[in-house]
Amino acid sequence: MERHRTIFEQARQQLEKSLGKSPTTDDLMRLWLATATAWDVARTFESAVLDIAGSDLMPLPGEDYNQSLLAL
Repeated sequence: MERHRTIFEQARQQLEKSLGKSPTTDDLMRLWLATATAWDVARTFESAVLDIAGSDLMPLPGEDYNQSLLAL
């Protein structure tokens, strides 16, 4: 989540620099969530889950993806 927050913070800074004001980082995140498609939200969530350090969901180089790890 922190990586995504950084992206929104950079957007906030750019808006402030360009326009002289900007919504807060949290408000920009809420705006994106409110206007993003379900596909965008799902893709971002899946990317964040797979990017967790030490996650068993990410296969090691040369290994195949083990979908059984997703079974609840």
